[in-house]
Amino acid sequence: MWSVKPDGTEKKQLNQTQGISNWPTFTPDGKRLVYSNSRENNYEIYSMNLDGSDERRLTTNTLMDIRPMVSPDGSRIAFTSTRDGNYEIYVMNIDGSNTQRVTESEERDDYPTWHPDGKRLATASRDHTGKIFDCQSGASVATFTGHTKPVNDVAFLNNDHAISVSDDGTAQLWNVRDGKRIRELTRNKTPILTLALAPEKVAVSGALDTQWFERNGSKPIERFNDSNAWTTITAFDSSGETFASGTQSGGIVVRQHDSEPVRFDALPGR
Repeated sequence: MWSVKPDGTEKKQLNQTQGISNWPTFTPDGKRLVYSNSRENNYEIYSMNLDGSDERRLTTNTLMDIRPMVSPDGSRIAFTSTRDGNYEIYVMNIDGSNTQRVTESEERDDYPTWHPDGKRLATASRDHTGKIFDCQSGASVATFTGHTKPVNDVAFLNNDHAISVSDDGTAQLWNVRDGKRIRELTRNKTPILTLALAPEKVAVSGALDTQWFERNGSKPIERFNDSNAWTTITAFDSSGETFASGTQSGGIVVRQHDSEPVRFDALPGR
């Protein structure tokens, strides 16, 4: 894993972990990174300081850890695992202790995201739905039905609204309390793969382009295409002024204000 300035300079290797590191995410205080690592058919979750120091292995010998997500208060991590053909959502303390299974399904439920209250989780499912679970009981709170292909990502916009994106090329806005669809935000001819949230806006990106909407989903802000390759991961900085996207070709594109996008290789060692 590497750190790099938004202009692509001052690249620095952070971790010495063997294997492939994926899905780095910040703790809410911005002091540590949590990420998933795969090595010899084992999947592990690590945390470390932003300078690469104090690297800690939190889990090991699991069958699948996908995009570990830190709770809003920074005390817990949610992740996905597979066991005996079932897909399971787990929650554990930030230090790796007290791992508890929230729910399991025969359908692939990926990318758990936290509700702002830290009591509920949303997942994107291959069965064309988004789901919300209670973290303590594992009970189903709501199911978003209406997509016609697998759902790739779900995010809470606020306490009462969530957004989902799908291979069907749509982004949908939902009522969190009853699971009913409020409206369709956009419809593309190609899949929408990922979501990113900023204080005042939300980005939906995929095979065609990136679209920014106001955070409540009420109004489009901007639409652009920074790469010929599919956009597979996106993120805003804490201010919402810097937007970074990773592409299927291994490139990174960074946008800041009205400046021209900066592009660089995501694999500095190559």
